[in-house]
Amino acid sequence: GAARVLVRRRRTAAMAMDACMQSGCNATMRENRLGPLPTVLLIGTRKAGTTSLSELLLAHPRIMKPHCQGPGRDKWPAPARMSMCVWDKEVRFFSRARTSGVDVCWYRRLYGCPPESGEQYAAFDGSPDYLVIPEEQIIDMARTLPPTAQLVAMLRNPADRFYSAFNMGMSERALTRTLAGAKGAIASQRPHAPRMSRELQEMSAIKARTAKGINYSMFATLVDKWVPCAPGCPDELPLVSMFFNYGMYALHLKRFLTHFEAERLLILRSEDFFADPQQIVRQVLTHVRIPPNAEHNARLQAKVKSGEAHKNAGTLWGRSEYTGKLQPTEREKLQRFYRPHNLELYALTGRDFGWEAMR
Repeated sequence: GAARVLVRRRRTAAMAMDACMQSGCNATMRENRLGPLPTVLLIGTRKAGTTSLSELLLAHPRIMKPHCQGPGRDKWPAPARMSMCVWDKEVRFFSRARTSGVDVCWYRRLYGCPPESGEQYAAFDGSPDYLVIPEEQIIDMARTLPPTAQLVAMLRNPADRFYSAFNMGMSERALTRTLAGAKGAIASQRPHAPRMSRELQEMSAIKARTAKGINYSMFATLVDKWVPCAPGCPDELPLVSMFFNYGMYALHLKRFLTHFEAERLLILRSEDFFADPQQIVRQVLTHVRIPPNAEHNARLQAKVKSGEAHKNAGTLWGRSEYTGKLQPTEREKLQRFYRPHNLELYALTGRDFGWEAMR
């Protein structure tokens, strides 16, 4: 009867999920278009050069990108279409899958199975918002990924990161997108719509003030307003808390190190990447156990020479332009806020990142 049909359906779904949790690509998985789970995850941070590093890594013929824009996207649940896999590097599975109606099978179908050549391949997911996910989602990540999966975090002087995030987040195009999302949530009465409604007036005011472009004086005034209440700033937009939160590196990395062995997490300094992209790429390849490749080396050199090694995702997404160089007064105020967090990071990693000396 109906009960038996329901039991069979549940058993079939459970078997399918079990298959999705297995590593590798056997014949059954190939038949069901299930690629491997990622074994290279660039977990952060935003505005630290992660787009550039992703591009250079994905130039390697044995690092596999997620196929975010392929056929079938129109059949994804609406939340996944809107906020996941926006471009072919950044899936955001562990940060957004729970609320977007997708599962591990969906994640694996973004990757094709590698050729059966015996060579080492690695699937890549470069989602810098993973750095700040709560602990329960890190636990999901540790349980889902194979034991061979390696994590990479690239960290930038948090004062510079803050300024870069401000310029992207406060750009007119970014605010237009945020306002559109808030209005849509209110219209459909989605979760958090009342909170978004309260924010709408302030966001609209900010957009009006920035319609002719953000100037440095506005930034300096806001730093004076925000630093005393940071990082929470309950009377400000959540965006403000996010500006501060992404630079509090030790707070976030400690959660990862509770669930992943330290050897599986490579921590890089953005300033080293900006100075020598090729050296940092080689360091990542060693960490993820992908051997160097002559074709990749040639591509790397061409990208570095052409300037592609310094691609700015903020400009691509928000059409942001810097309001001017971060000045010593505002740098000092931001560095004073971040100093205890930086010192905690240095103690955690056994490395002085030298950010306090930067002017």
